[in-house]
Amino acid sequence: MGKTIKLFGFVSPVTVEEVKQFLEDYTGEGTVQAVKVGQREGPRAQARVQFKNDEDVERVLSWTASRALWHKDSYLRAWPMKHDIIPQPKPRFELVSIDDLMLHFGCPVSKDKFSVLWNQAHVSFKLCCIMCPIKQRNFCSFRCV
Repeated sequence: MGKTIKLFGFVSPVTVEEVKQFLEDYTGEGTVQAVKVGQREGPRAQARVQFKNDEDVERVLSWTASRALWHKDSYLRAWPMKHDIIPQPKPRFELVSIDDLMLHFGCPVSKDKFSVLWNQAHVSFKLCCIMCPIKQRNFCSFRCV
C-alpha cells in the first residue's frame, strides 16, 4: 500500500494548511508530507493526503473505519490511494561493473570455436536492472563503454 489516502467529509471550504494541521494534531507534527484539497458538488470537501510513513496511514484508516475521526460536526471517511501525490523515485541498481575487458563480437561456428568479426580492447561492462513502473517487472540491460 502507498502512503497516500483520500479523506472525504470535510466541512467546506478547507485549505491545505487546515487539513495538514488537523491531521498532524492526531498523528504528530511533521507526519504529513503533501496535501491536495478538492471539492465535489455538494457541501463536503475532500483531500488527498500523503504521509511520511505507513503507520500513520494505517492509524487514520483505522480511525475513519470506526468513525472516530471527526472534522467539526462531520465524521471523515478514508480510502487508500494507489498512487502517491509526490511519487517516490524508483531505485536503479548497478549490479555488476567490470573494467578493462577485451570485447569480441562474432558468432559460434562450432561447439569449440568462435568466429570473431570485430573486437575492442579496454571495454567497461556495466549490468543494470531497473523496475518498469507500468508492468511492475524488472528489466536488465547492459552497457559497454
